Amino acid sequence: MTRYRIARAGPRSTEQLVEAGGYGYAHSCVTSDNFPSRARAAGPAEIVLLGFDGAVTAADALAEAARRGLGRPTYEDALHFGAEHPEAQRQHPIVFLHEPWVGYFGRRDVLSLWSNAGRRELGLEGFDDRFGPDHRFAFVAPASDAVTVARADIRSPAARALIEALDAEMLSRYPEPGTDHFELDADEVAPGRGAFLIASRAGEPVGCGAVRRMDPGTGEIKRMYVSPATRGAGVGRAVLAALEAEARALGLERLVLETGVRQPEAIALYERVGFSRIGPFGAYEEHALSVFMGKDLRAPSRGAR
Repeated sequence: MTRYRIARAGPRSTEQLVEAGGYGYAHSCVTSDNFPSRARAAGPAEIVLLGFDGAVTAADALAEAARRGLGRPTYEDALHFGAEHPEAQRQHPIVFLHEPWVGYFGRRDVLSLWSNAGRRELGLEGFDDRFGPDHRFAFVAPASDAVTVARADIRSPAARALIEALDAEMLSRYPEPGTDHFELDADEVAPGRGAFLIASRAGEPVGCGAVRRMDPGTGEIKRMYVSPATRGAGVGRAVLAALEAEARALGLERLVLETGVRQPEAIALYERVGFSRIGPFGAYEEHALSVFMGKDLRAPSRGAR
């Protein structure tokens, strides 16, 4: 995902917004008659661009955005984005899946930005078309609910509270003797050796995760947790993506982890982002309740970006 801030300063007419975009070409149907600029669409926002590895439909993109807690854009967002971030469309065609406008020939259209022979253009794409992997889809991050993931001290109060909640949940799911939960020391996630991350929403810690180097090429994902109230909103996936970025920065080529059979939601998340089942590793031993998984970081990533 790529994020952009837009000011959405107003009020400006559709024609003024098109002119502000400085396009080499703008579709003749993008006028106030067909796309009237509305005052309610004013104010700052964060635009998130989603990409996919294969061809998708608008329904596919909307479903993925909903799963990540992203909002549907307006056509005004497309006009403001084009004016405020003119170079973005030179990298990929950008589709704004707002409520479609029904054109003169009955086709449902949405505003799109692209580059043609070096010329920036504002045009219309068919909402019911299939879109190739080069396209990016613009959505809006919730103003107060955007998830941020950042490095944190594992000894901090916020980290301790999240880890205590994780340990309590693991104990309730796996009360059997012998289901040990290996500790993670601060020096294992020190710069150059690993990282501990906290996810926050509206300034409140809602999840965490860590990666530690096991050997020169392998890292282990540890201490993955998302608070129950925010599960299903993409927090876990955001933490995993940030941990994978940390692992790559450490020069690691493979990630491994241990989870459990009583955590089907965690297993499903790991599989969606490219992990597959492997045998025990490190100090772990085969156990009926354990599930071991790994991911090759040298392989192309799958799914939405």
